[in-house]
Amino acid sequence: MLVADLVGDAPTAAIVAALRDDIADLRARLDIAEAMADSLPHRRRYLNLGYTLVRRLLDVHVEWVDQVERELQAKEE
Repeated sequence: MLVADLVGDAPTAAIVAALRDDIADLRARLDIAEAMADSLPHRRRYLNLGYTLVRRLLDVHVEWVDQVERELQAKEE
């Protein structure tokens, strides 16, 4: 975002949109980790608390990507 004024809105939007793939990958890995938590009953509760936080943070990142795309598209119109 710090170079957006130098490279323009379209390249910035493309770079930010690429984060969606990274977030999807992280969510898939989180699904695996959550499934594995069941094999650790003595830690499952604490692991799930951490996983809940990570999911919320990923949701915030997606909201931010949406906002950036909206803002940059609005300037193009």
